[in-house]
Amino acid sequence: MPSPSILLHLLLHLVSATALLHPGQQTLDQHQVCSYQPDSRSVRCRCHKNESRNILALQLNSFPQAGQVSIKSCTELVLAVDLLGVNQDIIGLTLTDCGEVQIGNIKFSEDQKLNIELENMDKFTIQKQTFKGSTSISSTNVKELLIYKTTFSHLPNPGIKIAKSAKVSIIDCVFNETSPGSISVNSVDEVEIINNQFSIDTIEVVELNDFYGSNLYISCNRLHEEAVNLECVTISSALQTVSSATSFP
Repeated sequence: MPSPSILLHLLLHLVSATALLHPGQQTLDQHQVCSYQPDSRSVRCRCHKNESRNILALQLNSFPQAGQVSIKSCTELVLAVDLLGVNQDIIGLTLTDCGEVQIGNIKFSEDQKLNIELENMDKFTIQKQTFKGSTSISSTNVKELLIYKTTFSHLPNPGIKIAKSAKVSIIDCVFNETSPGSISVNSVDEVEIINNQFSIDTIEVVELNDFYGSNLYISCNRLHEEAVNLECVTISSALQTVSSATSFP
């Protein structure tokens, strides 16, 4: 059974994620902070330096040919992205040089492939999302990364590739289709992979490279057809209570 100290550690991690949902947040106008580059078929967004806590809801149906979205220089951001109106099979979402960013809501077709690239950030969080199409996440030099209670229909290989991070947490998620090495972790100080469902054994899914720390927690993961271990229910119920107020409206 996971120790109380591990459970407390996870709870504190989720509590810190809720700090982004602040009543004083400002909603950004995508037409003011984003621009479309027809030559590269990309949408480029940049937060203003004097703005701290922001919400940005991107509607990409205004740019149906856009295949790439880049967001830079956001101190604290809750991001919602609607890609359903984009006429591209492969769509890239890049976030660079940001503080804390949380995916509040994301929509794209199951026929589309979404590639998320993260670089030079303090923290990136995905909570309570459902990715119907093929999804990959590549993270470099992101201090903390939290993926919680999220469903991935298809995770390619590599699907989640994380390098040079202080802490990575993948908790209470469902991965419907995975393959050996779908989750690759390289040069990370602390790793938590807890209470997830995979299509194959966790040992096959997770690939650890250059991991020399003692902070490795891989526990309570299971195959889809396996029953939940009663000793692991404590973690799920406790995390559910703490995160109940974090849903994006």
